[in-house]
Amino acid sequence: ARVIARDIVIIGSGPAGSSTALHLLKNDPALRGEVLLLDKAVHPREKICAGGLIPHTLDCLHELDIPLSVPHVQVDRAFVRVPSGYEVDCADAGMCSIIRRDEFDHLLVRTACERGADLRENEKVLELRRDSSGVVVVTDKETYHARVVVGADGSGSRVRRQLVGGEGEAVGKAIMCDLPVTETTWPGFGQQRYDFNFLPVSQGLKGYLWEFPCLIQGVPHVNVGIYS
Repeated sequence: ARVIARDIVIIGSGPAGSSTALHLLKNDPALRGEVLLLDKAVHPREKICAGGLIPHTLDCLHELDIPLSVPHVQVDRAFVRVPSGYEVDCADAGMCSIIRRDEFDHLLVRTACERGADLRENEKVLELRRDSSGVVVVTDKETYHARVVVGADGSGSRVRRQLVGGEGEAVGKAIMCDLPVTETTWPGFGQQRYDFNFLPVSQGLKGYLWEFPCLIQGVPHVNVGIYS
């Protein structure tokens, strides 16, 4: 059977996988054509996430010479409700930039491809096994041999389970929806603010509610979610 050889195979092409590829290619341009990104989905794809990019993330984009060219909302205020009736309202210019993950992730992976990474989408990894010179990666379409494999496949990572082992980790769960601001009474969008609400949490910090401003096809929305 055919085996495709690559120096580096990165499983998962979200921000972790794409930024790993971008940093590798920046630090060693000779890796052009030798960095393979594998993803079971196809970009642009939906992601349950409020989409907040903290200043450190923006610094990372600057380091990689990637302008934040996708639509985004700058957040300069945060409002937090915590048990016992306390409320925290703080302001700090440039606190966060809110993007849509389908657009942001697509920007990163597209840039990685432009700079020399190879992307294979709609290709699910089935098996990983070590051999004397690296790792064999079997997908539902091909078999690859890599000197190095990077696991960027998120919670429930197949790479971790098959190559590293150890006990499974707890997986957070979230649901969210997007509402046009005009259909709500929420004032946060106009105030460039995001909200966190911990009041429903009876003990510890096991979850929270959020409201984030965002733009969908140029229309102001509020992204409302529950994380457990």
